[in-house]
Amino acid sequence: MKNKGFTLIELAVVLVIIGILMGAILRGQELIKNAKEKKFFTQLEYLAQVQFTYLQRMGEYAGDTDSPPDGFIDDDTTAWTELNQQHLIIDINKAKQSAFPGVTFSFGNGWCQRFGGDTDTNSLHGNYIATTSSLPQWVARTIDERIDDGHGHTGYVRWSTSGNACGQDYNNANANALGNLYWFFDL
Repeated sequence: MKNKGFTLIELAVVLVIIGILMGAILRGQELIKNAKEKKFFTQLEYLAQVQFTYLQRMGEYAGDTDSPPDGFIDDDTTAWTELNQQHLIIDINKAKQSAFPGVTFSFGNGWCQRFGGDTDTNSLHGNYIATTSSLPQWVARTIDERIDDGHGHTGYVRWSTSGNACGQDYNNANANALGNLYWFFDL
């Protein structure tokens, strides 16, 4: 009489194949994650460059609505419209969308202490590119490490889950928490 079942060799082969497939899937997810982060960084750099190009052409930042211009972006809507009028951004809605679903960009200006802490009007005042509060904080930290010092509450890149443009310190246990990123790009 013949046994009906799998041999240990057959089971081992199946387990090896499952392991290879799981490894490929996990590696694919990591590649997608890295690609999104790189696209997001490229988008940030592009937005800063179009503001600098506008500054060179017009002698002021797009969105600086003060008369005479004071060098600070006061109005986000005006900034996008003026960049579009100069053909630096073709589709405003598309330019505002980041690589992460639900995360959009905006322009503004604000005050922060240069090396951490809360608002201090005697320290850091500049224009920033901000995101809505849906950005995973691991992305914010990665961007901060590329541009600045890797700490959410110091330097030119600030990020927090509280919406505070001056940032907060990073909590590794909270890497997937959603928050804002502010890059003071013109200091």
